[in-house]
Amino acid sequence: MNPRTGLQRAGSVEPHAVRLASALGLALAVAQAVTLVSGPTAGLLAQSLALGAFLGLSVIQGPGPQQRLTLTLAILPLVSVLTLAVPAAIVPPVFWYLEIGLATFEAIVLVMRRLDLTFRDVGVQRAPISEVLSVGAVGAFLAVPAYVIAGPINLGQSGGLVGFAMASAIVIVFVGILEELLFRGIIQSVGTQLMSRGGVVLSVAATAVMYSASLNLRYVLFTTLVAAFFGIVARRSGSIAAPIAGHAALVWVQLVLLPILLS
Repeated sequence: MNPRTGLQRAGSVEPHAVRLASALGLALAVAQAVTLVSGPTAGLLAQSLALGAFLGLSVIQGPGPQQRLTLTLAILPLVSVLTLAVPAAIVPPVFWYLEIGLATFEAIVLVMRRLDLTFRDVGVQRAPISEVLSVGAVGAFLAVPAYVIAGPINLGQSGGLVGFAMASAIVIVFVGILEELLFRGIIQSVGTQLMSRGGVVLSVAATAVMYSASLNLRYVLFTTLVAAFFGIVARRSGSIAAPIAGHAALVWVQLVLLPILLS
């Protein structure tokens, strides 16, 4: 066990954590189902209830592995609340990513501080440059089927070089980098320390639940497979540098480059 963070050695499995992860995952799935079936108003209520329940449960649990897992997964309903609360109809999507991304990053940092985790603890460290470049190339290639499945997405940014640079920076930082920090970083790291290889399963399941909001089954399946690939890469290397490169390349080509080239 890590004396500073209290995390167990990777490879051991905490049975209580497995049961807790299943229960929390079911709660997240139910909240997401309410959102998809009943609309944003009911969804906002359901996600808020899930967030409140997770935070309340973490207080009851006290310091320990169960609290770490609960607090980490509490970020997911928070993201959903932010997504539903931001007026997407009047805010261009490019700024929508920015607003939600900034709030999500702050939540990640607060949870990491509460759990006494450093960025290195969640995989923010160097990886072999060959691995980073190869996974980045795979991500750029996967952007093509992602674009075909999801279709063109208008980010609503201004035209010209300034608009292109702004959209590129926001998408790379607040989609590619931030999502890997959340899913393959803090969620998979905490899950791996508590459930060994179950950490990859946890990060993949979290990705699938969040992307189910797209209401595109093919896209959810696609993102789930991509998440599994990134999760395996992160587990083998101990770093999220390569998954960040792959995810950033994927979303930049999919959301910024291809819409311009194919318009």
